[in-house]
Amino acid sequence: MAIELPATAGAVYDPYRRAAAVGVPAKAIDGDGSTSWYFDAVPGSAQIAAGYVVNLGQARGIKAIDVTTPTPGFKVEIYATDEATPPPSITDTRWAHITDKSDVGTDGKTHIVLGAGSSKYQTLLLWITKPPTSGTRVRISELKVFG
Repeated sequence: MAIELPATAGAVYDPYRRAAAVGVPAKAIDGDGSTSWYFDAVPGSAQIAAGYVVNLGQARGIKAIDVTTPTPGFKVEIYATDEATPPPSITDTRWAHITDKSDVGTDGKTHIVLGAGSSKYQTLLLWITKPPTSGTRVRISELKVFG
C-alpha cells in the first residue's frame, strides 16, 4: 500500500554542496507524472553524491519504492534512519544502508524492494551516486513509498 506523502515530505539532501541547480522537491511526490524534481550535478562530474530525502512523518515499516524518471541509467543507494532530521553526512552511522540499484529508470519505472517492512524508519534517502546515461541532470517525476 502506498504511503500518503504531503508536499512538504520531500527535500534535497546535498551535504557536500554538489548541486549546480535543483528543482522543487514536492514535484517528485505530487502524483503528477508530467512534473519532476531535478538535480544538476556540477558539469563534468563523474559522480553525483547527493540525493532526495523523504520524511514519512513517523517511523513506518517500508517495503518498497517505485521511482519514475525520464533520465534513465543513474544509480541510487537507499538509506534510512529512524530520526526526523537527516544525519549531516552520508557516512554518519545513524544512516542504515538498505540496498543499491543501478540503471534506475531503464524501463521508465523502477521498483526497488527494501525488505519485509519489519524495520521502521522515519526518513528515507535516495542517495544518487552515478549520473544518468546521458548528461548530469537527474530527474524524478514520481516517487512512491510502500509500507
